[in-house]
Amino acid sequence: MPEQRRHRTPFPTATSIAAPGPTRAAMPRLALSRPTDRFVLLLGALVLADLVFLAIHVAQETVPGVDDIMFNLSEDRSHAEFFNYIKYVWLGAAMLGCTWLTRSLRYLPWAVLFGYFLLDDAFGVHEKMGTALTDGLGLPDVLGLRGQDLGELLFFALAGLVVVGGLVLAWRGAPAHWRAVSREFAILIVALGVVGVGFDLVHAMADGLGLTGSAAVFGTLEDFGEMVVVSLMAWRGFEALEDLRRPVNGVASLPARALVDA
Repeated sequence: MPEQRRHRTPFPTATSIAAPGPTRAAMPRLALSRPTDRFVLLLGALVLADLVFLAIHVAQETVPGVDDIMFNLSEDRSHAEFFNYIKYVWLGAAMLGCTWLTRSLRYLPWAVLFGYFLLDDAFGVHEKMGTALTDGLGLPDVLGLRGQDLGELLFFALAGLVVVGGLVLAWRGAPAHWRAVSREFAILIVALGVVGVGFDLVHAMADGLGLTGSAAVFGTLEDFGEMVVVSLMAWRGFEALEDLRRPVNGVASLPARALVDA
């Protein structure tokens, strides 16, 4: 009696490819498969890096033999400042990406604003403008604050009026995505002003009154606070960009243009 041959399929059929087997269905999902997970990891990495810079800065102030001025948070062009520069570049790129995806100019002012923040951090624009206002208006020293400090505060107030005015005009008829992103950026910029301007003024007052220890503490709080707030802004900027291009349930979402016209 001839030997019965087993029927073998040399290649998988279309049905076997399309229908997942029980083993495949039972496989766990890969970690960090959701965009939210990835951005939580990004935020954690940014804040952790800020904490590392703070720890090295504190070690320089307290541990003998640890002395590298490039790790001092208050030093111009230090490693920590360059890290902030990178965040601002990321933020500007994210807002330009939102501008490109939506074909709308509403996101462009945010890119310009973050570009200004980069230039201000790198070249001290507010300090130069504060000096010009102090010299031009003859601002006096008040309550331990130098005329220079008052000039910088006045410049921030004038710049803030311009930014707020522009946002109020852009708010009318704006889509929900832009409004949500702008609202959160506005909150973070207020927080940046509190730690950057507020702590800076307290630092200057303590220094003017001869309270060296307090001045050093508030100076550190100012620099570290700015780093954390900028990390939060960078995280939100990338999440805003992802919101415009993220697929939903494996199906491409509405074109970004639809979010603008909504």
